[in-house]
Amino acid sequence: MKKRFLILTVTTLTLFSLTACGINTSIFNKDNDTEETESVEDNDSDAEETESAKSSDSNSEADNAESNDSSDQNNSDIEASESESSTSEKSASEYLKKLLDTSGSSKQDIVSFICDDFDDDGKEEAFAIIGRNIDVDFDSVTDGTAWFVSEDKCEEIIVSGGMGLNKDIRTMTIGNTSYVLFDDMFVSECYTHVYYVSDGQAHEAEFSCAGSVGTDGSDPDKFTIIDSSYDMSMDNEYGGMIGHTWKMYYFFYNSEDGQVYEYAGTTIDADTVEFWCGRDLVTEMVPKGDTVDSIFMRGNGHIVINYNHVDEYGSVNFYHYIYDQGEGYFIDDWGMKTGDEPLNGIYHSSLIPGMASYPEVPGPGDTVWCGE
Repeated sequence: MKKRFLILTVTTLTLFSLTACGINTSIFNKDNDTEETESVEDNDSDAEETESAKSSDSNSEADNAESNDSSDQNNSDIEASESESSTSEKSASEYLKKLLDTSGSSKQDIVSFICDDFDDDGKEEAFAIIGRNIDVDFDSVTDGTAWFVSEDKCEEIIVSGGMGLNKDIRTMTIGNTSYVLFDDMFVSECYTHVYYVSDGQAHEAEFSCAGSVGTDGSDPDKFTIIDSSYDMSMDNEYGGMIGHTWKMYYFFYNSEDGQVYEYAGTTIDADTVEFWCGRDLVTEMVPKGDTVDSIFMRGNGHIVINYNHVDEYGSVNFYHYIYDQGEGYFIDDWGMKTGDEPLNGIYHSSLIPGMASYPEVPGPGDTVWCGE
């Protein structure tokens, strides 16, 4: 996506000051008994001043010529930039009017509005949030709806299913695709609606509403999704899953085929964990008497060990460890280095099976693991 800005380049013309012209400043520092020397210095100074003036005139002409060329180029750049900006502003103005007419709203109802050429086809599109009430307890949340506007469209695309939409529209670029993000806020979780533009129409991404989408600050072609689940324990008395957990899943852009995939987990065994880590992590970390539910390794080097413990009341409590094989230490559900305390909840081999990319994982001997 090409961002357009109005850039005004100011050319500064440097004025050369000929401070020595017609004046020999050295005579003010001489004694009266050095008149002959002063006279010689005056003559030499006159000659130097004449040459200096000629040189300065020549430099000034060259500088003026360069300045004129630079000014012409700058004027051309300014005109092009102003033209693009003018086109963008015209589209924004037209789309805003179209949005207000179609939705029956007023300008005061527009919470957020962004306009750009999101699919690089030379035509602008716009996304907006319209809302009338900002929650007083959560001032970043509005109970409004999200809209898409283009030359041929003006449609409502999102109605919040929770407390409301975050009033800030986010964007991210993965590979060659620009995505527009709307965060649907709940009391203790968030689901991100993700859209992209193609052929002048808004399309919902495959990973939209799978959880809270976050960008990877170290790599623009990677992002994460935080899954919100109630999977801490299977309560024997209640008869269902309880306990709120939040777990991070990882996604990446494959430049070879231009697609986005999830770092899915290939199922492996304890011997393969030891083969990769140089230590028997499963025996070390899973308490005796507890049951290992699953072990898998992702393409980003994360090894996940899921296990459960049945307590004295008959409830099944679920735990996991995440070991970053590349870094050689345990990480938490936010990707941060941590100690060897177990974490709550159950990780799946993939959050979005349709986007799963399972790595081939060599094990001891001729063993090669691949897939779930």
